[in-house]
This record gives sequence, structure tokens and C-alpha cells, in this order.
Amino acid sequence: GLEGLLGLDLLPIDYNYPGISEEAARYIASQPNVYGVMIDSPGVDSGAVPIIGFDIYKSSRILARENKYIVQNVNLECTLPNINLKIYILPLYVLGGTSAPCRIFAHVCQDQCPVPALPPPPPPPPPPPPPP
Repeated sequence: GLEGLLGLDLLPIDYNYPGISEEAARYIASQPNVYGVMIDSPGVDSGAVPIIGFDIYKSSRILARENKYIVQNVNLECTLPNINLKIYILPLYVLGGTSAPCRIFAHVCQDQCPVPALPPPPPPPPPPPPPP
């Protein structure tokens, strides 16, 4: 009916996808050489929300507090090696956005890949000019 067309019949209980547990997020956040998480589901938090008021973004907030990247809805079409690998994530710049579509490239190094220090986040963009 009309509720389905408008999306009014969707409740959080209808979304059921895997995520990262709070404990796993804390472990990942504590690792200095881990820069982020890539996952093939709509988010790092589980989509199963059985109770209204349940804290659904706990894993996301744990990772964000430690400046870890979260890349979701990743569709890898090949298997990547576990070593000597560099991942490049190129997000589309969205002014004021909290997320953006991105391209992901993988480079397999012949020898040991250099491990760079995590760079500081870029400065915020300047505010828009006032209207005339």
C-alpha cells in the first residue's frame, strides 16, 4: 500500500545485517597500526535492533572517537592477500557531509609495504561567504 511506497512500514526490526561487536570495535580502536574498518554491510553496527532505544551506533562511535575510518557497503570482487598490501580510499568530497561515496584501490607491494604514520585530519573547510 501507500505505507510501503513511502517507507512508513519500515521499522528498525526489519533491518538485519551483521556488524562489529562493541568489544571488537574497542580492540580495533586500540590498535595504533589499524587505520580503519571496511565491511560489506550497511554499517559496522548490527542492523538487528530488537528494542526501541537500543544504542545502535555504539561500535561506530567507538571507532570514530579514535579517528578510525569506517568504509561500509564494500563489494570486493577478488580476494586480497593478507600481507604486503596498501589500500587507497578516495572519497568524494561532500561539503558538510558525514559520509560520501568512495573508490577503493588496492596495491600489492613486491616487498614489505612501508607503514606511514597516521596523518592528522585535514582542517575544516572555510565557511561559505555571507550572502550579498
